Amino acid sequence: MTNFCDKCGNGLTADAKFCASCGKPVVPATQIQLEVDEKAEKKKAWGKWLVIFIPAFIVAKLAIAEYGFDAVFPILIAILIAILLYQRYYKQRSWHSILWGKEKK
Repeated sequence: MTNFCDKCGNGLTADAKFCASCGKPVVPATQIQLEVDEKAEKKKAWGKWLVIFIPAFIVAKLAIAEYGFDAVFPILIAILIAILLYQRYYKQRSWHSILWGKEKK
């Protein structure tokens, strides 16, 4: 299978690292697939968070309307801290992984 340069359309050899015509670096197909997989993984993770966050937000909003912000806020903070500590110490995840979804490279 012949590959073509993304920039100029010149044909590339299978082992080319740069385009012979324009000099653009050639990105291997495996790297492109990894980037696509990573984007799909992030999208899936955000979907999971939204499934949790939206109902939690609605419940918090109703609780604040019923009991007032001053009564509900400490409970919300305690729940957040409990979730973070669970992820950090029970699941053994790094803080970066908990906040951003993936370990640093």
